[in-house]
Amino acid sequence: MKKIILFAFLLVSIVNFVHADYFQIVFRSNGDRINVVYAEVKVISGDKVVFEGYTDKYGRVVINLPHKEYEGQVFFRKQWRKIRIIIDGSDNLKVIYI
Repeated sequence: MKKIILFAFLLVSIVNFVHADYFQIVFRSNGDRINVVYAEVKVISGDKVVFEGYTDKYGRVVINLPHKEYEGQVFFRKQWRKIRIIIDGSDNLKVIYI
C-alpha cells in the first residue's frame, strides 16, 4: 500500500512540473523588442515572495505555482519593474512586456 501511495505522489509531482507555465519577458522601446536576459524575477502573493529566479539568455523563465494571478517584479536596467503574471497551466509561451 505504501508503494502505491508513493507512486501516486511521485506521479502527481511529475505531472505538476510538466504543467509549469513558460514566460518570456520583453522590453519595448521605440518599436524595438529587447529580450530581458539574465534578469532577476520575483513572484509575490500577498506580502510573501513565492518564487525567485532568473531569465535565461532568451529572456525566458519557467514558473511552477498554483493557478491564479500574481504580482511580480523584474530587475531590469537598474530598477525593479512591476509585472502581472497569470498562472493557468497552459504549455504555450506567454510574453510579458515591460
